[in-house]
Amino acid sequence: MTTYSQSDLATRVLRDLNLIGAEEVPSASDLEWAEETVSSEVAMLASIGLPIWNGSDMSVPLEYLAPLSRRIGLAVAPS
Repeated sequence: MTTYSQSDLATRVLRDLNLIGAEEVPSASDLEWAEETVSSEVAMLASIGLPIWNGSDMSVPLEYLAPLSRRIGLAVAPS
């Protein structure tokens, strides 16, 4: 089963929003900012009863990568 880390998801969000290119690596500050948003959105989803996964380490299944990226992109885009 393919899984992705919090950094992978944060990078995907930045790519989906065209903030970085498909082959580009985000700067450390952009990645940190996107990871903070990922953490916040995941916590919000869990608090309203929509946990994405269990465990202390983020390990995003492939099936959730694109939908989560779109969801988190809604939080990132205005800023």
